[in-house]
Amino acid sequence: MKLPKRSGGYEIRGDLHDLISLALVLAIGAFFGWVTNKTILPDYQWESYMFGAVVWTVILFFTPAIDMFVIYPRQNYSLALEDPFRRKPVLDTDKKLTGPQPTKTMRVIIGPRVAGKLPWQGIVQGKVIHMVRAINIGGNLECQTEEGIKVFVKWLIYLTAIAREDCVMNLIRNDEQAVKGEFEAKAKGFILRFVKTLSYDDLFFVAGDDHDDNEQTMPLPSGQVKLREKFRNLFGGPDILSDIEVHNGVYSGEPLIEGITPHPDYMAAVQAKAIAEKHREAIDAYTVGTPEKPGMHRDVAANLAASDRGKPMPANYYNLEGMKKGARFWIGAGNQRG
Repeated sequence: MKLPKRSGGYEIRGDLHDLISLALVLAIGAFFGWVTNKTILPDYQWESYMFGAVVWTVILFFTPAIDMFVIYPRQNYSLALEDPFRRKPVLDTDKKLTGPQPTKTMRVIIGPRVAGKLPWQGIVQGKVIHMVRAINIGGNLECQTEEGIKVFVKWLIYLTAIAREDCVMNLIRNDEQAVKGEFEAKAKGFILRFVKTLSYDDLFFVAGDDHDDNEQTMPLPSGQVKLREKFRNLFGGPDILSDIEVHNGVYSGEPLIEGITPHPDYMAAVQAKAIAEKHREAIDAYTVGTPEKPGMHRDVAANLAASDRGKPMPANYYNLEGMKKGARFWIGAGNQRG
């Protein structure tokens, strides 16, 4: 993967910043020595510069003055310095200069590191990045199989900062909600499209050829295996930085499909159909008779079948749930044979 080129504009590199900061500190120390020599110790030039250096060292390390020349981000943190005196030109889609950015030029420092800074450079407020803190996105997404059956897919992605200056710069310049939204949109879109290509059986039933009797655990259905593998490599896989990751400055690692479950409404319909089928089979069994022993009246058989399920029903009606959900058919006095 090729990294995007910088958009142009002169930048002072980090090591040069350190040298300039060090030179500025030494120059101020020398100035203190010169002032001391000219005012207090005119006859002691070497001693004057030593005294000035000591005074400047005390001021530097025992007052906030040190923060004007040195910055020290701690372990696992990074930050950005902004320079109010320089603007950085950018390129539009036609590769033409469009003028300075509305934001000041920034410089990224990844800790732990002692870095030099210029007195007029300040830390970008609210943009100190914790490099190991993960932002998780995910949820329970309602999808449809190729038959139109609703299922829920639970997914999860952990986003962490990439410890590289260009990537940290992108993360600092992007809003956290916008970063999360971009990854979430791509993940949801992929899951919806991929599940639509699979059947319900692909997601919830294991083919006989896929099952090994020697295995201790039940294998996943082929559809779930394919979905998990494709989703794991949605952003290029754990060993590759994709363009979307570099652009947003975060690493997605291994996106995870935590589980796939049928929609409760579909499961209720399946259960109702199974109960109705058992009910119908029981009624048929009770009503079948022989010349020596006639079968039961259908109303009595329906009531007995319902009682066997723990739900007694009045003898004057029975429920055909499997034929038409919730439809109850009246058995009147004039229809004694059902």
